[in-house]
Amino acid sequence: MPSGPRSRRPRAAGAGLPERRRRAGRGRRPSGPAHHRAGAADPRRGHRPPAGRPADLRAPAPCGTRPDRTRSSLRPARRPVLTAPGLPVEVWRRRLERVDRIALRVSGPVLVVAAHPDDETLGVAGIMARIAMSGGQVCVVVATDGEAAYGDAMPELAALRRAEVAAAMSALCVTEPPTLLGLPDGDLAAHEQVLVDALTAVGTGARAVFAPWRHDPHPDHRAAGRAAAGYAAARSCPLWEYPIWMRHWTEPSDPAVDVSRLRVVELTEREQAAKRRAIGCHRSQIEELSGGRGAVLPPYVLAHFADAVEAVFIAEPAA
Repeated sequence: MPSGPRSRRPRAAGAGLPERRRRAGRGRRPSGPAHHRAGAADPRRGHRPPAGRPADLRAPAPCGTRPDRTRSSLRPARRPVLTAPGLPVEVWRRRLERVDRIALRVSGPVLVVAAHPDDETLGVAGIMARIAMSGGQVCVVVATDGEAAYGDAMPELAALRRAEVAAAMSALCVTEPPTLLGLPDGDLAAHEQVLVDALTAVGTGARAVFAPWRHDPHPDHRAAGRAAAGYAAARSCPLWEYPIWMRHWTEPSDPAVDVSRLRVVELTEREQAAKRRAIGCHRSQIEELSGGRGAVLPPYVLAHFADAVEAVFIAEPAA
């Protein structure tokens, strides 16, 4: 009897294809909406993260602990505008040596206004630490999420910066969580009245106000300063204005700089250490993000805030 047909062993998938083609197909994942990573940020322009700390971000570290140094994985749309070194650190350092020193002892609640997360840390972190460590109440209001620090607005960056400012306040021993308004970064002047209303709502009982200098080179800083000045003037409350970009871009001889109103607060070693920890919490600004994008606050900018002093202006009358 003739034998039946020979049984053949099943051919493995891809058998018969050249080795190069088989290797090229490995590791591929199907594309499409069904395969997006769960919990990925909504890429739509204008989307804002929900209030509170995002679930994938660590809680603020306890007061006095060192910040986590894990590098962010965000990929900004383009490099930051800041590319020039600006003024040498010594220009303002020498000028501030000739400015009057003040103790600046504030009793009672204080209101600290910032245009972006990190403004308050760069400007008056040492002063905030002094007040908080002595048992005083510090209320921080941040107008924007700083989502456009690298150019285009990035919702992921907004969420990260909200968590960073909360961690920075913990590093300064400020117990009250910051109030985050989420107004548009780069367009604060168009929402100035919203900021005024927010300060009125949360700043009840403040005995002193710290806010960005109204002549700072950044327009958002000027808008935040104007709103705070109006709030302080309506309540006959002392206003201290802290500069941010002045020491980087503005010459001491500039007509906008009224040196007669400028004062310097000397920080203790403990206050300086607290400020360094707080600055370290703003990793998205001081470290390079993935993709080789430069930091918004490179070392030559941070050097302006590494002194053992903080500069503030005695407020001029609100316009």
